Amino acid sequence: ESAELYVQGNRPELAEKELAEVELLSVYLPAGLSEAELDAIVAEEVAAAGEGVSMKQMGQIIKAVNARAKGRAEGGVIAAKVKAALA
Repeated sequence: ESAELYVQGNRPELAEKELAEVELLSVYLPAGLSEAELDAIVAEEVAAAGEGVSMKQMGQIIKAVNARAKGRAEGGVIAAKVKAALA
C-alpha cells in the first residue's frame, strides 16, 4: 500500500524501497492459506464444536482456527469467516 501511495505522490524512489522490503520479507514469511484452505479449516472447527454451535462459541472457534493457521491468515479474515459460518 505504501508503495502505491508513493507512486501516486510522485516519489518512485521511496516506492522502490518499499517494494524491495516486501520482496525481502516475503522470503521469510510463511505462505498464506488459500481461501479454500481457510474455509476448510473453519468448517472443520465449526463441526468439531458440535451440534447446536452458536455465536457464544465464536471466540473458541476463532482461537482453534488461529492455532491451525499458524500465522498464515489474518485475524480479521478468520473472524469474518467464523462469524459467517455461525450465522
